Amino acid sequence: MARILMSTSYDPEYPPENVLSSNNKEFWISTGLFPQELVFQLNQASNIRTVRIVSSNVRQVHVETCDGSHIGNFTKAGETEFGNNGGDIQKESMDLNVQKPVNFVRIIFLSGWDEFISVHSVKIE
Repeated sequence: MARILMSTSYDPEYPPENVLSSNNKEFWISTGLFPQELVFQLNQASNIRTVRIVSSNVRQVHVETCDGSHIGNFTKAGETEFGNNGGDIQKESMDLNVQKPVNFVRIIFLSGWDEFISVHSVKIE
């Protein structure tokens, strides 16, 4: 499990913690500018291989990890582009290149298919 340490956008009706919920009707929404970021702290150092994201209007995503006990230098772990599905829900899985246990994960949403994106869930496995 993880917790949200930081997000670049905050709306009290759609807080970033919603991405940890299994209810797809709860979500985090961006402010309309890019890039947007979510930073997660894992409960313990973990070997992660995949990030699963349920979202809408997301286009380019970059994932970075940090293996220190304190947040610091992040290393690129993967990137992808989600297809344009006209604002419908996207369910995407990203395989990561992570060689050692990490404590922090940063997901950077570089661009969207629209001005705003929503992230309904993030699972770090």
